[in-house]
Amino acid sequence: MTDSLVFGTKGAHERRSVFGAKAPHMARAAGLPAMRYKKAGFPLPSWARFYHDDSVLAVLVCGGESWRTVEKALAYAVAHAGGRRLELVLPERWQGKTGDALQATRVRAAFLQTDIRLWTHDGDTARRCPPLARAEASGLLGEEALRGGELDLQDLASHVSDLETWAGTEPELSACHEKSHRTWRCQGLILLSVQRRGKGLLVKSGVHYSKATPATPLPGSVSLVDRDLTAEELSEIKARVRDGIKGKLSGHPRGYREHWMQATLARYPAKVGWHGPGRLEREFPAKRPGGGTGYIDFLRLDDDATLHIVETKIGHDEMLVLQGLDYWIWARANAALLASHFKVDKIGRTVIDYVVGTEDGQSTAPSEHALISPYTPAQLEAISQDIDWQVHMCTGWATTSPAITALGARTVPAEPYVHHRT
Repeated sequence: MTDSLVFGTKGAHERRSVFGAKAPHMARAAGLPAMRYKKAGFPLPSWARFYHDDSVLAVLVCGGESWRTVEKALAYAVAHAGGRRLELVLPERWQGKTGDALQATRVRAAFLQTDIRLWTHDGDTARRCPPLARAEASGLLGEEALRGGELDLQDLASHVSDLETWAGTEPELSACHEKSHRTWRCQGLILLSVQRRGKGLLVKSGVHYSKATPATPLPGSVSLVDRDLTAEELSEIKARVRDGIKGKLSGHPRGYREHWMQATLARYPAKVGWHGPGRLEREFPAKRPGGGTGYIDFLRLDDDATLHIVETKIGHDEMLVLQGLDYWIWARANAALLASHFKVDKIGRTVIDYVVGTEDGQSTAPSEHALISPYTPAQLEAISQDIDWQVHMCTGWATTSPAITALGARTVPAEPYVHHRT
């Protein structure tokens, strides 16, 4: 297969069509089934070909896809395996060099109880790929030091001290700081940020649109080098932020629901049974199995030293289960570092909490809403038995009285919580 076809310059449709013609021959040559697989209510991605018999599900992924697409193959394949052995055939090459889809798949497969056998292909021929042992997979996520933390303005902090004091007392703003920025959000929408810029600071206020249009003006910017904010600048920043708050509370701009739910949970942890802010970390950075950094929505330590990895979601996401698993593997691989971070002798159990929110955030009855992907139950069942996980339904996240209902340890959601497509 030529490079131009592998990397998609002829267009995704043509590339996938060519692959679809080759795929059954490649499957037969590898001793895999070549009868097309379909299941009503569970759409299959166009970038892969699914074949099956009574004992095997074979999934062959087209070359030239992005690595993010290729790593989704395991999520779909596990959901459709249905007790059969899974033969997953991934391309040797994919678009983008920021992550390793094959490594991510091998790491995750080591912690699933589905019988998975991995292959790679060059577009014509499939070759076996050896599995990773658990210890080897965990070792790939080990770190010398924890990532991230909040941006420390150090000697420049005094330039914006009045602004930070005000932001901390504004009831509709939630601080959500990262290593590169200090930010404040309203219902998930960033309205204020401070970052280092050269020898000074850059302060942005208002909705942080990335592209200016008549309806989406860029936020106001103030550059501070060797000086504090003036009283006039501080007043203008407050006005922009308050305008942004007013707009968001009235429903504009729409979206940001998941960030909104996270902000509500962070603001009212006691109402959902979580402990105080000293034991609750938001957007905690972690090494991903395919490379790069992911951010755990919440990391929470109980009084009994149980570490909770909290992944939140509203609506369909075929990667939710595997993303939570990624962070569990990372946490176990770095348990000593996390114990030091939380100032305990050691981490006890590590639990994945999948917190799934209702669509509107107002309802108190999750049964009235489609909550999770139809692929999720089978993916949850595939997680190895020694890994603790639990699904929680979150209601009222758009109010001041959020509630979380736990379905029970390793209890797979069923109707009415699962949205089946037609």
